[in-house]
Amino acid sequence: MAGEPMGAVQKGLEAMLKKLKTDPHAMET
Repeated sequence: MAGEPMGAVQKGLEAMLKKLKTDPHAMET
């Protein structure tokens, strides 16, 4: 992950946040 450009990392984080928002049960695991 350290080799990825910051843009790719930010996109990944945004995608994870969107998944958590759309799937409330994701945080329970």
